[in-house]
Amino acid sequence: MEQQDGNRFRELLLTLGTIHEIKFSDDLIESWWFVLEPYTIEQVSNGVKRHLSDPNAGQYKPKPASIIAHIVGTDKEKIALDDANANLAWQEVIDAIRRVGSYNTPTFKDPLIGACVSSLGGWISLCGSTTDQLTWKGKEFCKMYTDYKDRPLDRLPSNIAGREDMQQLKHEQAQNITGLLENMQKHLGGA
Repeated sequence: MEQQDGNRFRELLLTLGTIHEIKFSDDLIESWWFVLEPYTIEQVSNGVKRHLSDPNAGQYKPKPASIIAHIVGTDKEKIALDDANANLAWQEVIDAIRRVGSYNTPTFKDPLIGACVSSLGGWISLCGSTTDQLTWKGKEFCKMYTDYKDRPLDRLPSNIAGREDMQQLKHEQAQNITGLLENMQKHLGGA
């Protein structure tokens, strides 16, 4: 929150105090501000509204952590969301296996998918898995996906390529080596 949000924040707490019979002194308002300051006034306002309308938690006098839980969600909700996102990502991989196969290189909008595929042994290896193996690789993929989501992308593996791209890379490397050897022979032959 910003300093200009102070009056609106005070009004939110006074409303909360009226409903839950909490007397918000200046010191108490300052303490709540200190804890909730990282969030925008809109997030805090929505968190207060969610708390007040929550049939379970809304019955009790809130603490700042109660409002934060309604802003960011509980740990249980975060885990469920992470699991759902990981399963959706795995479904994208399965769809790409069917659509692209091992010869072409898939493209995924989510870079975490590429990192997980790479960690599972690469695209070609994954495409060569049996149905039973894919079941277990799916579980491993989902665990990796949730583990990787908080890591910086530049520290994650990301090289996935289909057979055609691998062949092209081998061809280019062979040409580079041939060119290097020819240059070395010219240099050594001309000396």
